[in-house]
Amino acid sequence: MGRLRILFFSNSSVRAGVEEVVLALVKGLDRRQFDVHLAAPQRLLASFQPDLDGCPVRTLGIQLDSWKNWRDIRLFLRYLRRERIQIVNSHLFWATLFAAPLARLAGVPVVIETTHGPEAWRRSWWKRTCWLDRFIELFVSANIAVSEANRDYLITRKRYPARKIRVAPNGRDLANYTAVPEPVLQQLRQKFGLDATHRVLVVVGRLEEQKGHRDLLDALPDLVRHFPRLKVILVGDGSLRQALERSVSAAGLSENVIFAGFTRGVAAFYRLAELVVLPSLYEGMPLVAIEAGAAQRALVATAVDGTREVIVPGQTGLLVPPHSPAALGQAISQLLDNPRLAQQMGQAGRARVEQLFSLDQQLESTAQIYRDCLAVAGA
Repeated sequence: MGRLRILFFSNSSVRAGVEEVVLALVKGLDRRQFDVHLAAPQRLLASFQPDLDGCPVRTLGIQLDSWKNWRDIRLFLRYLRRERIQIVNSHLFWATLFAAPLARLAGVPVVIETTHGPEAWRRSWWKRTCWLDRFIELFVSANIAVSEANRDYLITRKRYPARKIRVAPNGRDLANYTAVPEPVLQQLRQKFGLDATHRVLVVVGRLEEQKGHRDLLDALPDLVRHFPRLKVILVGDGSLRQALERSVSAAGLSENVIFAGFTRGVAAFYRLAELVVLPSLYEGMPLVAIEAGAAQRALVATAVDGTREVIVPGQTGLLVPPHSPAALGQAISQLLDNPRLAQQMGQAGRARVEQLFSLDQQLESTAQIYRDCLAVAGA
């Protein structure tokens, strides 16, 4: 059997956690087994380009955001047929909505949807019923859930058939989070005015409601009173940046909060941190929780969805209820008051992610799903 021809499809123009998962799969799949293609909006492809330099992958710049977009629809269909794609793996429902029926129309034998957690945009009645999802599901061969919580969501909320759902937890290249050169760290310290007396918290995530930054900022005044040298670095960008900056200024916390913006090199920020904080309102399988463990940093996080599958409370970090600034502040204070405990949790976190959440494990489990689905299609 020759190499399997697989195309990944993302409809997102913004690079965030889901897109990092797509990028890791595109780069990491064994080229002896897979011929890899990537279709996505040009803006996302441009963001990926430095990471894809030298990577054997063919790309197609399209955005399927309307059934009236005949140009990109035709491009997609022609590409699938010309390259004789065998597997299309779309990420998130708004990609699958277009990719699944079009792939079937082009004769692709296997269509796989990867979901990444609860969908907060489902506010109207007809979206909450998920009837359109279940119709599109008829075109899908299998669903990849990134966590057991994600699998439960697909079964109980979307009412997808359990037999079609396979779990492949997210993973990261763990080596990237330990070998950070000291000159890189020193450059960041100088850039942000950090010295040995500062107590540094790092929050990595898009500046959007989902990530719960407001709850952390609400907890911050009490923390600063107890730890005057506290610095909180927010790594990421998003639609809430200006609103959060105004909130920080109004609370008199501008000296304590640093807006670092989006960066591809997040590993250095973890190494700067004493603690990592993840105050999300919901998650699928958060990369931040895995990355914090890889960097040997204790994590204070909210007890939501897939986060609970990464963190062992009291051993690798502390979990608190979502939307609870007081509990979040108390957990952070507990570890800042006990640096040795935080260090022990960081070491335990590293051992846990090595055991369960390496990129190699994710790649192998995902590749096995592709092979299984193609075998069933061939039969």
